[in-house]
Amino acid sequence: MTEKAATKIEQLEQQIKDIKSAEKDRARKERTKRLCSRMGHIESILPDTINLTEEQFHAFIKRTLQNDHARKILTQARTQATPQNTAKSPQNEPQQAASAAPLDGGGVARLGVK
Repeated sequence: MTEKAATKIEQLEQQIKDIKSAEKDRARKERTKRLCSRMGHIESILPDTINLTEEQFHAFIKRTLQNDHARKILTQARTQATPQNTAKSPQNEPQQAASAAPLDGGGVARLGVK
């Protein structure tokens, strides 16, 4: 193998590394954006959760969402999803969740948690 070919191989290997690194970075940023967006929705709907400790918040979420009723709502939200609103777009996520939950008198989606 010539020196020129070896250099070309090294360049291509570096390009592969760069592409993989860029994809990991893109995926990480997308996840961070999704998590921040969803937490923002939770805090706007339930502002009392802002002052909870991590342990209190975890216990609240676990008790609130780990039940048959919450699973049923989630299943309904998934089955009502259309190709248009299943795109990875944060703007579509609240619409999906709201469409699965009944509306209270003020037009706010409620999960029916008692």
